[in-house]
Amino acid sequence: YARTFSLNDETLKELQTVQNEHIAFTEKEIARLWEHVYDKMFVDVILIQCYSGWRPKELGLIELKSVDLKKRLIKGGIKTEAGTDRVITLSPKIVPIVKRLVADAKPYIFPDKHGKMLTDAHFRKEIFYPLLSHLGIQPIPDKDHPAKYVPYSCRHTFAQLMKNAIGADTDKAGLMGHAHPSMTKYYQAPDLDSKRAITDQL
Repeated sequence: YARTFSLNDETLKELQTVQNEHIAFTEKEIARLWEHVYDKMFVDVILIQCYSGWRPKELGLIELKSVDLKKRLIKGGIKTEAGTDRVITLSPKIVPIVKRLVADAKPYIFPDKHGKMLTDAHFRKEIFYPLLSHLGIQPIPDKDHPAKYVPYSCRHTFAQLMKNAIGADTDKAGLMGHAHPSMTKYYQAPDLDSKRAITDQL
C-alpha cells in the first residue's frame, strides 16, 4: 500500500525553492575549493557546508558548545521539526578544518569577518559570491547574469555526495533534516555514472 506523509509550510517552501533554482557543485569545482582551503579565507566554511548540508541560515547559528570533535559531530539546525537540533556526523575530510575553526571559536564556529554571528545575507553577498568569483567558479551575479550557484548549492552538493554513499535513506534524510527520504531526492540530480552503475548490475 502507499504510505502517505504531510509536509509543513516551511518544507513545502523549501521544496519549491529547490526545484526552481539550485544545483550542486561539480567534482572539478569541489577540487578547486580544496586547492584553496588553507590560503583563501572562508573556503573552509563553504567546504564544511558542502560536506555537512547545513542550510545557509543554520550555518551562522552554530556555537562551540554544539561541536563534539571526539564523536565527530555537530548538533544544530532550525526550520522544521526534523531539522531542529539534528546531529550531523562529520566526514573525516573536514574534521581538520573544523578543528581549526573550533580553536578560534567564541562562541560562533562560523562568524562573519567581524567575529559576529554570520547572517545568511552577509554570507551570500560578502563571502560566497565574491569568493566564487575570485576562484573562477562563477562571476559575481547581477540582474543580467543570475547566479548559477547560490549558498543552497552547498546543501545540494551534500545531498549529491550522499547519493552514492552506502547507507539507509532514512539516515540520509536525517542528515539533511528532512522528515521523509522522499524530500531528499529533490536535492539529488541523476547522473550518467550512477545510472550505468545500476544497469551494470542487471
